[in-house]
Amino acid sequence: MDVSSSGLRPAGHHRQSVILHALSTALLFLVLEKLTGRTGRSAAAAALFGVHPLRLESVAWVAERKDVLSGLLFMIVLWMYARYAGDPRPRRMAAVAAALVLGLMAKPMLVTAPFVLLLLDAWPLDRARTEGWKRLVIEKTPLFALSAASCALTLWAQRAHAVRSIQEFPFGVRAENAIVSYAAYLWKTVWPAKLAVLYPHPGSSLETWKVVASVLVLGSITWIAFALRRSRPWLPVGWLWYTGMLVPVIGLVQVGQQGMADRYTYLPSIGLALIVCWSVPATAGTAVAAGAAALALAAATWRQAAYWKDSVSLFTRAIEVTRDNGIAHANLGLSLYKLGDTADAIPHFQEAIRVFPRFEAAHGNLGVALADAGRFDEAVAEYRRAMELDPTDADVPNNLGAAYYRARRLDDAIDQFRQAVRLKPDHAGASYNLGTALAAKGEWAEAATVLREAVRLDPRNPAPHANLAAVLTAAGDIDGAWREVSAMRALGKEPPAALLEKLAASDPGPR
Repeated sequence: MDVSSSGLRPAGHHRQSVILHALSTALLFLVLEKLTGRTGRSAAAAALFGVHPLRLESVAWVAERKDVLSGLLFMIVLWMYARYAGDPRPRRMAAVAAALVLGLMAKPMLVTAPFVLLLLDAWPLDRARTEGWKRLVIEKTPLFALSAASCALTLWAQRAHAVRSIQEFPFGVRAENAIVSYAAYLWKTVWPAKLAVLYPHPGSSLETWKVVASVLVLGSITWIAFALRRSRPWLPVGWLWYTGMLVPVIGLVQVGQQGMADRYTYLPSIGLALIVCWSVPATAGTAVAAGAAALALAAATWRQAAYWKDSVSLFTRAIEVTRDNGIAHANLGLSLYKLGDTADAIPHFQEAIRVFPRFEAAHGNLGVALADAGRFDEAVAEYRRAMELDPTDADVPNNLGAAYYRARRLDDAIDQFRQAVRLKPDHAGASYNLGTALAAKGEWAEAATVLREAVRLDPRNPAPHANLAAVLTAAGDIDGAWREVSAMRALGKEPPAALLEKLAASDPGPR
């Protein structure tokens, strides 16, 4: 739907993400007002959710559409449950389950939603006191079953690549990072500065004092929340909402290389908003202060959004506010290389490799950049290292073959292109390069066969047609060459003038 309406124009995709987030913010206000009857506090909590800089990543990064989509569906789950709590009919619980299924399909982050509904039963619905916890848990059994199924499917789907091994991130390391991340998210909620698109996982390098301080902070808040649970029941509810909803993404099951991420706070932050907005006295001065705070947060979000204008700005900022961010260096290097700034790209690839010596993609990209810079021997060494780290990546021998081809080492180039085709038979670029290298050696018959395969794999690319036409011309198949010329013209591309002159000298053919 997004591409049909907006194509690949970024503005349309950003607009739709903003609309989804705005709808979630409005619906959160309506849900809280329905549950609590407190209009002002509900508006303040929704505003805190809506404009906080920690929400920016989920909205500005269009590939994170799943955050804002699942967020809206989560709000619908809450709304449906508020209706059910007022009149507990089976069909209303079925509506809750249907909304949860859609939310889980958008993002498995919602596996904790049934837990949140139990918290609402404690406050503000007060169902736990009147109906008992046992009955409330039983009525949500289907919801917990849906969450369990989503957990199983997610782990199964990500087991091969995204989920990191216990050897790479031992459980003790994960637990320490989780504790510090809980505290770090709290601090960034209070003081949202130095935000980054990626925070590298600290591994075993976390200082002991950070872990101890985080334990003390989290323990103190937990003690206070439960000590005041009778007079201020929103404290334990909000705190458990925050800590509970973060469990799937806190790093105990490590997915990817990040230690934490702003987007992970998208829904857990609502728990903190409840604590703040229901703890502050309701006075005229408080309302003014809340408005000023919302404006300040909106201004900070506006400023942070400027870093998302392009990849160079985004990853440069990540490098500025984090340490040893190998992935940010690799992405910045790739962004600079695509802009033609090879000289500046090379140091960033090298820094990525310093941080992660076994970073296969960084070695391969460094090889490409070095080859473009004319540093052939260094490029070959990087390609060889990349192949050692991942012998299955067809792009590496394809790029190494291209380096050999530029150096006029045709036999070496052909060997590498053949290896790339063996690894990935549907690699159109490798087939095109192999056919071109074979043609450069005068092996017309095999070159024609390989280039026909390149045309089959990428029929909308005029380049294989042009080279195939040249090969067929050299092999004496003038009619076949003219057919390739016609195919190029059908794609809106005119063949090289020298090729047309050579063909016309042999046979005028179709003009």
